[in-house]
Amino acid sequence: MRLSTYYEGDQDVKVVAEDADLRTIEETLQGMDWSSIAFLTLSKDDNNHCEGSGSSSPHDGFCLTLKEYGVDFVSEAAPPSPQAMLPAFEAYLNGDIDRVLRIICDAEQRGLSDQDIADLKRAAVDQQGGRLAREVVAEAASLFRERKYAEYVAKVAPVESFLSATDQKKLALARKKAQ
Repeated sequence: MRLSTYYEGDQDVKVVAEDADLRTIEETLQGMDWSSIAFLTLSKDDNNHCEGSGSSSPHDGFCLTLKEYGVDFVSEAAPPSPQAMLPAFEAYLNGDIDRVLRIICDAEQRGLSDQDIADLKRAAVDQQGGRLAREVVAEAASLFRERKYAEYVAKVAPVESFLSATDQKKLALARKKAQ
């Protein structure tokens, strides 16, 4: 995973490591200047990452964000220090998304169960999936009207599980006509 830093006002993001390990994350976290707003991001790709940000200024504070499944999850309670963000980065590095969500949602303090975390994740995925499906169907509408059924199927099929009943029928019709 890529580890990068960014400071408010800078022009560029600095890539610290393309294949970060826990030691690199910890050293970077400790070595950053948190007196003004800073960002430390551990990313799988452009759309999935764990990010710690903020400053030591009492007016700003700190925040943890997880972007996964196309959804941003933002920490319920502000981490008290940059060092307090390390467990979330470690869990993300290890692929333990549920643990990151438990940290971000302050699950222990709020008494959230594993099922609560799973429900939160599922609801976020469903919400994002529904939004994505509507966008895809809107983009593909002209393909259906133009009777380019095979192209329509190729475009819409990846979001099939999130389609409305009407759009599922339309996809089934397009599949039949494409054969």
